[in-house]
Amino acid sequence: HALISSRLSQLGSGTATVTLGPAELDGGEQFSLQLVVRNFLGMASAPYSVAMQRASMPVPIISISAPPLLTFPVTGVVRLSGQAEIAPCYSPTGDSSAYIQFAWSHAASSGNTSAAPLELDAASRSLRDLVVKGSSLRPNVIYTLRVTGCMLSDLSVCGRVETKVALRD
Repeated sequence: HALISSRLSQLGSGTATVTLGPAELDGGEQFSLQLVVRNFLGMASAPYSVAMQRASMPVPIISISAPPLLTFPVTGVVRLSGQAEIAPCYSPTGDSSAYIQFAWSHAASSGNTSAAPLELDAASRSLRDLVVKGSSLRPNVIYTLRVTGCMLSDLSVCGRVETKVALRD
């Protein structure tokens, strides 16, 4: 508790993200953090609490090789590639993806939300690379796609990331 409080007290007012390392989180399986934000006038926000449990092994860092919003024509086909970065002790060959089970899902839609949910390509939705056909998208809809990557040795240890796709006008 003291290490975390000390570290947070040293941060400047413009700090948006804090990463706590093994030294701050040593000696526990469950953690509960409470955040209270104070402005320069001394006014405090309502407390925001979050509880988390330590994973049984390092969580893979998942990314997608694509811009935050990928647009393409209705006649186009794109391949979204999921990438994984895991602790070096789990990937002696350097190929992290060999130790990860990937799964793609349609997380949300915005815009013309009366459109039917996006049906992901059945052949590739459980692979590292997802094929998306422009003909499967609807105009004026932005689709949020999520890839989840779980450690093959413990499928409860997962990382995830999202990107958006839409038809180009």
